[in-house]
Amino acid sequence: MTVKINFRCIGCGICEHIAPNSFRLDDAKGVSVVQSQIVTDATKKAEELCPVNAIKIDLPEQSIE
Repeated sequence: MTVKINFRCIGCGICEHIAPNSFRLDDAKGVSVVQSQIVTDATKKAEELCPVNAIKIDLPEQSIE
C-alpha cells in the first residue's frame, strides 16, 4: 500500500490529529506530509475525513490467476 497526499491539501491538520504516526504538518510548506507508509485504521480514518480528499491510499493490484 502507498499513502500519498496530493496538491489539494490545505494544511488543516486533521490528518495529523487523527493519525500522528502517519502524517505531520510541514509548517514551512503549509501542507501535511506523509511520515509513514504503514497503513493503520487511523490512516484510513484520516483519508475518509480529509475535507478536500487530498489523502489517497493505493492498494496493490491483485493478480487474478
